[in-house]
Amino acid sequence: MLAVLPFEDFSPEPGQEYFADGLTDELITELGRLRPDRLGVIARTSAMQYKHIHKPLRDIAADLGVDYVLEGSVVRAGSGVRVIARLIQARDQTELWTESYEQATPDVLALQRDVVVRIAQSLAIELLPSGNAPGGRVATLNPEAYEAYLKGRYYWNKRTPEGLQKGLGYFQQAIQLDPHYAEAYAGLAESYLVAAGWEDWMPPWREAIPKAREAAKKALEIDSSLASAHATLAYIIWEDELDWRRAEDEFKRAIELDPGYATAHQWYAEFLAGMGRPQEARAESMIALKLDPLSLIINAEVGYIYYYARKYDETIEACRKTLEMDPNFPPAHVFLSWAYVQKGQMKEAVEERERALVLDGMDQQKATGFSRAYARGGLSGARQWALEQMRPGGSEYVTPYGAAVLCAGLGERDQAFHWLEESYRRHDASLRWIKVDPKLDPLRSDPRFNNLLTRLHLATSSSGEEQ
Repeated sequence: MLAVLPFEDFSPEPGQEYFADGLTDELITELGRLRPDRLGVIARTSAMQYKHIHKPLRDIAADLGVDYVLEGSVVRAGSGVRVIARLIQARDQTELWTESYEQATPDVLALQRDVVVRIAQSLAIELLPSGNAPGGRVATLNPEAYEAYLKGRYYWNKRTPEGLQKGLGYFQQAIQLDPHYAEAYAGLAESYLVAAGWEDWMPPWREAIPKAREAAKKALEIDSSLASAHATLAYIIWEDELDWRRAEDEFKRAIELDPGYATAHQWYAEFLAGMGRPQEARAESMIALKLDPLSLIINAEVGYIYYYARKYDETIEACRKTLEMDPNFPPAHVFLSWAYVQKGQMKEAVEERERALVLDGMDQQKATGFSRAYARGGLSGARQWALEQMRPGGSEYVTPYGAAVLCAGLGERDQAFHWLEESYRRHDASLRWIKVDPKLDPLRSDPRFNNLLTRLHLATSSSGEEQ
């Protein structure tokens, strides 16, 4: 296992940090393609945790579970660039290899491609003497488009509304400069997919998802080997089209093309959990975690997968581990609250749910309405309060699937099936969890439930095959 730490930017001119980050990204991608069966490369999410953090390499290697660390620095001034890279063996801090690259050229694309290929070739010889040296990948021949793409990735990786908006603008600029730039379309698709999950985003879900689908398909028309575009399209097919077989084919294709792409393993693990295949889901989540050990969402979703397998103690353990990394990560609090409900630990469940609501932006006083409702009427009271939020005058939107879950918990079986049918009619994305969701267990003995699973092609025959 190898970690490529963020290359430090020592450029005298401000605003060059995106170039150092882009070089780091390209190295992670290129090195991950060398021999994924023999060399695993830590994902960007985890590697970037150490940006501007000067921590002993031995400790970093232990955190990430790696054998080798690649670190370096960049100085860019005018048309000149100097890059220094070092490969260090973690166990004894031995510097195995170091090299300096210095060029004077206004072509940032050619420069970065040359540096990446030369570093990758040197490391291939050092770490994989029997492997093939990389030849490099030319995504675009337009230096300005490439620079716009690097800036898009830089801002996209901030994962903030402002960063995402800027990233979208740069990806669109890259496409305008080079209409055949597949990676720029893939970045655009990922951006819209992430944005679709934010309630205050414009455009909303039903507009963002078609844009994401269109961009992912365009990327694959240009370059069918882009793993990120396959993974994005797979997620859209699973979540928005509820087409299980096509989604799985796309997930498998993404992983086949890039076994080191942690997000593909993460999303495929979610898919497998929803399909009722917990052992396979667990295996994929562990691969994602090994590739991206410091990713908050991957760590939290280990608990998510345990939850749908009804292993609630393991869910709690995984979520607590995530919250040790970041106490304010909302998904971990949500998954914890679900697990506590299933274990009957209602005091803890209410506390975690309220915490999640506040962290997601709900006013503290409004969020305490859940706690007050529970204090007055127990779990039924809290569920009734939540259900009230979707009615005229309510303060929050609840999906039809969410309403079905609440009604199931209240024992209102007919109402629950009314909302499930409405969910089916609207093609509610949450239906992808219907086969395994513990919150719907009160309905599973009803023939109407199996009828719905059959229509969704999720019912299991006596032979174990999905109907």
